[in-house]
Amino acid sequence: MYKKMRKYIIACLLLLAFLTGCSKEYATVDEDTKNISENINEENISSEIMGRLEHGLGNYLIDDNTGEASKDIDSANEAKKLFLNDFSGYICYAGNEKILCLGDGVKLINCNNLEVLNEIQSEDLEISFYDFWDCEVYTNKDGYSIIGKLYNEQDASTQLTMVECNQELGNINLISVEEWAGAEREIMAYELLENGKKLLYSTMDGFYLYDSVSGDTTVLDIGDVFVLDFAYIENSNQILIVGNNSNSERVLGCIDFTENTPKAEIYESNLWGKIRDYSGGALIEEADVYGKEKAGQIFSYTEQHGIRQYPLTDLEESGSIVLSYKGGYYATKTLVKNEGYVLRIYSSEDGHLAHEYLMTYDKYGEEFRLNNILICEDINKIILAVNGLRDQKEGTWLIAIDL
Repeated sequence: MYKKMRKYIIACLLLLAFLTGCSKEYATVDEDTKNISENINEENISSEIMGRLEHGLGNYLIDDNTGEASKDIDSANEAKKLFLNDFSGYICYAGNEKILCLGDGVKLINCNNLEVLNEIQSEDLEISFYDFWDCEVYTNKDGYSIIGKLYNEQDASTQLTMVECNQELGNINLISVEEWAGAEREIMAYELLENGKKLLYSTMDGFYLYDSVSGDTTVLDIGDVFVLDFAYIENSNQILIVGNNSNSERVLGCIDFTENTPKAEIYESNLWGKIRDYSGGALIEEADVYGKEKAGQIFSYTEQHGIRQYPLTDLEESGSIVLSYKGGYYATKTLVKNEGYVLRIYSSEDGHLAHEYLMTYDKYGEEFRLNNILICEDINKIILAVNGLRDQKEGTWLIAIDL
């Protein structure tokens, strides 16, 4: 099953690469097009980024700017660890100092001491999260909503599925989101709003907002843009969208719900990629677009500052961004061939490098893998999920360290 699933995921990724990379040239932006990124330095910053990866991990031992040594995870502070036998699923921060581990069952774990607080056994679930293409957890006063694309092995299709449960992981409810929202076509991208009462989603046909209380669906005006990704920014009541316009240009748009008739305002073309949002703003990755070279940077958006760009340490970081729970930090992981991983934590406020950690094969074994990163700045913790550790390869270690 998992071999088929991997083939399916690869096929989906190839399709996405085609859709997102169909333009070889970007048209010049019209002078009257609004540019929200006037403070972006036009110089290609990739020329300023040293490609240290080809020289191995040795160059990470001393930071070029601060002169401080990079940290090893075990020596960074008193790391807490928990071994999950035969687990290789998702970990998601659920707020209130708890994480959910999603596999054949569900475990609710305290972030501070990694104590298992509660769990759902696999026999009590109708599905396995190993069959999910992706997973996100939304927390509300009643409990948790876990949503993601569930893979159907029989017809090689996916269905957006939501699993609801209370704070004690009881009263489990399985929901087909397309049926719940009355979507006429398969949902591609999605986000739950207002504690799960509303669903923002896109299909091949358009962009929609579903209100489960009223049962109404609103068609959102995005002009000629085909939506690839989007993010709702709660504090400013805005939606950022990334997509391709009718000229196959990659564009960024913004819908402001504070206006009486919200309509997408489209900005200039760029390598806009996946958006990761938090209550006060969003981070936008650089996309992999055929014929275009990445600059090794990330874009930050807030209503106050508009678009700002922050350079990353290495070009290879730009496609593996993890945003923290409150949005104050973002993390990258860089795989250095035959040597191990470099984990970096940056500040979202100004893009400066806050922490850098090394995880080498020499110490953890040649099959070591860094799978998941959670940054929980509300409790000053970083949670890592790793597997392939020397002598314990058939499960996952959760490692909690101080931020």
